[in-house]
Amino acid sequence: MNPVEFEKSPIEYSVLIYELGEPGDEIEAAVIRFEGTYGYGSLGNGDAIYMIAIRDYVIDCVLPCAIVFDLTLLHYEWGNGIWGLFGCDGIPVGTVTSEKCSGFETCAVAEPTFDSVELALQHLRPLAKEYERKILED
Repeated sequence: MNPVEFEKSPIEYSVLIYELGEPGDEIEAAVIRFEGTYGYGSLGNGDAIYMIAIRDYVIDCVLPCAIVFDLTLLHYEWGNGIWGLFGCDGIPVGTVTSEKCSGFETCAVAEPTFDSVELALQHLRPLAKEYERKILED
């Protein structure tokens, strides 16, 4: 028997946490930056599963009231596996894209999209506050 080595995703990530409310409000946004090359078409399915697992890990650890996916350093052309990344069970989401991720120009699943993290956070601030209010009511 000859073993075959399992290849890990070439996608790398980092996470920054931003306070969106007043000090002590605990209204936080997680900015998850993915970089690398996403596999074309079905070759990206493993990358998508990995990225979704990172997203879920961040949600479980941080409990953010908003998420920004910073994809400015991600080379992405096509593959619908990544679409699952943007479904966050009601948590407000924004996506920052660049010319490197041209595949998002043809699909609306990553909406709303922004040119910078700052613009995304500005848009998400009131939505995060509303999300936090709804959570506290439940």
